[in-house]
Amino acid sequence: MLIPEKPHDEVERLAMVRSLGRDGYQEDAVLCGILDLVRRHSGAPSAFISLLDEDYQRFVTRSGVDLMQTDRSVALCGHAILQPDEVLWVPDARLDARFHDNPLVLGPPAIRFYAGAPLVVNGRAVGSLCLIAPEPRSFDAEIASLLQDLSRIAAERLAGRQRYRALERALEAAADAVIMADEDNRYIYWSPGAERLFGYSATEALGQTGELIGLTCQTIQALALGEGFQGVGAVLDGARAEATARCKDGSIINVEVSLAVWHESGVKRTSAAIRNISEREAQKAALIRSKTEAEAASVAKSAFLANMSHELRTPLNGVIGVVELLADTPLSDHQRELAGIIQTSADQLRSLIGDILDLAGSSPARSRSPRTSSICPPRLNGLASSAR
Repeated sequence: MLIPEKPHDEVERLAMVRSLGRDGYQEDAVLCGILDLVRRHSGAPSAFISLLDEDYQRFVTRSGVDLMQTDRSVALCGHAILQPDEVLWVPDARLDARFHDNPLVLGPPAIRFYAGAPLVVNGRAVGSLCLIAPEPRSFDAEIASLLQDLSRIAAERLAGRQRYRALERALEAAADAVIMADEDNRYIYWSPGAERLFGYSATEALGQTGELIGLTCQTIQALALGEGFQGVGAVLDGARAEATARCKDGSIINVEVSLAVWHESGVKRTSAAIRNISEREAQKAALIRSKTEAEAASVAKSAFLANMSHELRTPLNGVIGVVELLADTPLSDHQRELAGIIQTSADQLRSLIGDILDLAGSSPARSRSPRTSSICPPRLNGLASSAR
């Protein structure tokens, strides 16, 4: 028995096999159909689809074979994957030096005839689609071609399951809700994120329309068009809008919705990614409220400071006027010194009041008024006359 060599890309090939995960070993109606088809056309009693990992050949789907797995060292498929673009056809394993003493040839399932077409997923031969029989078979080009064609379909099915499972895991982890609707706007997909967001399980939501959450495609279209959205060909594809939606408990939340529209076998499909923006909207409202309150407080502060400044300026002008009048009367040196102190202090106070008015935002550019501009109340005018 000749143990097959390992492919030159064995490390990458094994990584691809592992990427198929345990999902790769589950029964699949399409793969079972492929086996039924190839058995019916070839007349072979047994067929299987297998994946080769590091140590074992594991059967993904099998028909007419009782085995679940074999050691990789005895797997005929180990030879098949060495030529990814060809079908390995063994007319009689008992006469082939590679297999004549193989346990699978000498014992159950007593393989005499073998034909295997490699399964190539993303450029890596991960396994094979095989036919086996307990009696020899001559080469049949038609069956070999069919086997190769069906192996491509089987490989694409395995790759598709891998992609679907990866997408499913991504949707399960997504915080946003993802929903899909048919041409009648009835839900045909309801992600775990949608269950968390709206409170409805997939069982409750599937088959329902957008009225379930108060958010229909038409509602989103109207909102999007209202915001100036120009759809491609007047359809919703690419529409984005903000709206409100209703949860199972009756609460209303703010949401942002992104739509995608396509046709599948001529049937319209619509999907929507829905994000809860209630917290964002609440933060926005809080910011607006804080800004409004701050502006109102600023206006009140300015009004208070302006009023206070004007109230202080009136008696201050009186003090300044008296000092100016005193300066025009006969004063001793000491009295004149005191009057100067009063004048300096009054000027400083007037400067501070001007600063307050500037802070209040209600005074023009400040300039110190000429001394002759001081306003003297009538009582001060009387004092001035008496002094003269």
